[in-house]
Amino acid sequence: MVIKLSRPDRYSLLTLTGLSLLLWWPTRTLPYHWDSAAYVINAAQALSLKPWPIISQFTEFAHPPLIPFLVTLSWSIFGQNRLAAHLTVVPFLILLLGSTYYLGKKLSSPLTGLTAALLTASFPFLVAEVGMIYLDLPLAALSLAGLTAWFYQRPVVAAAFLSLAMLTKMTILPLILVLTVFTLLDQKQRCHWRWYLPLVLPLLCAGFYLNYHHYFTGWWLTLPGRETVYPKNLSQLITSLSFVFSVFFLRQHRFLLTFIGLAGVLKLVSLKKPTLTNSPFILLITLLVVGLGTFTLTGEFIPRYALSLVPLFTIITCHLLWRVWPSSVATLIFSLIFISFILAWHPPPPPSEVFAFRLNEDLSYQDHIQVGLTAAQYLESHYPQSLILGGFPQSYQLTQPLHSYVNQPLNFQDCQTISDLASVIRHPSPVILYIHPYHYSQIRCQEILQPLPHTLLETFQHNGIWAKLYLIDPNAK
Repeated sequence: MVIKLSRPDRYSLLTLTGLSLLLWWPTRTLPYHWDSAAYVINAAQALSLKPWPIISQFTEFAHPPLIPFLVTLSWSIFGQNRLAAHLTVVPFLILLLGSTYYLGKKLSSPLTGLTAALLTASFPFLVAEVGMIYLDLPLAALSLAGLTAWFYQRPVVAAAFLSLAMLTKMTILPLILVLTVFTLLDQKQRCHWRWYLPLVLPLLCAGFYLNYHHYFTGWWLTLPGRETVYPKNLSQLITSLSFVFSVFFLRQHRFLLTFIGLAGVLKLVSLKKPTLTNSPFILLITLLVVGLGTFTLTGEFIPRYALSLVPLFTIITCHLLWRVWPSSVATLIFSLIFISFILAWHPPPPPSEVFAFRLNEDLSYQDHIQVGLTAAQYLESHYPQSLILGGFPQSYQLTQPLHSYVNQPLNFQDCQTISDLASVIRHPSPVILYIHPYHYSQIRCQEILQPLPHTLLETFQHNGIWAKLYLIDPNAK
């Protein structure tokens, strides 16, 4: 897609590229964390050891292997290190913000595009994804680039980006379905074969990969036996709907952006001016509603799943902001929202003993990394021969040096495999229980700890995130 760069374009893209690098730089050598470690990095390691078949392992879903493959490719070029893995995030972040700018410019103005991109970059859960090396940021970048190319009348380029998005994560399907409806409703587009490329090629990619995956694994979309959590009655559907919409539109100060958008619509209606009735904005609103509706129906939603929808939300809101209010007022409102989002990047949670299985999607993930790193180094230094009982994420932190928490694998056993408590006491080596409240596997760990004599060995804490090590001690009172 060839787009002539005006002076505002050059300045805006330079600003967004610099911002992308600024957000990424502190994360460039972070140890791998959570789903990134358990899926992408482990899958990339498996591909580097056994390139064929190209299947994503370590996941309950039939995710195509594009991102693990890119990590493997980066390792082959730059060496197997954290910097090489984290480098794969940079082009996707730049592509996401650049596409947001161009889409906002196309539908409204360069100012709308730039401010929408800046607000998108300030969303706390996007900032958190920059250091994670996972699927949702690349998916958002590729799908938005495809949508932007579609608006710029470049269906071949749109087909390429949307196909790559499908090979990242197949949750792009609702976008394809909505574009299909709008293509069929457009008299010019439905009569030209090129406009069917962005609709057909991604589906062909999905069909090919699913058959390929099934041939080698024997299963299709999800691992057999995996429980589904979709709403099964009206009450659960309403609960799911309220949860999805409250998380997306209200939390982490997003209520400010939602309020400005609603106020803008009401003001235009009161002035009897057109609001968002032209077809481009109808398409964005439709994509937003269908995307959130899909999450409601599946019953599985965390903020990062909606990264693809964030630019649509910010473009619509920024369009209303600059259209309804005088520029000085709009600038003040934008600045306040931008600053409020930044303030939500890293709010320290109060220390709590209560289980918190749904982690905050902000920079607190770095606190989890720090606690895990400190605890792992302590165990490797002081208790290298001990048996350590724990859950996730210790299952990779203490056993796989690849993830940069330990230099040598420690003797680790998952609490959920322990059925005989007497065997824990009889174990010839010291037994240490690794306790924290951030994963459901810890329920069993605490069940093991309570009846056994134990002594608190060490506590690790960073910005409210904590972990404790208990020594199983027959002499403890």
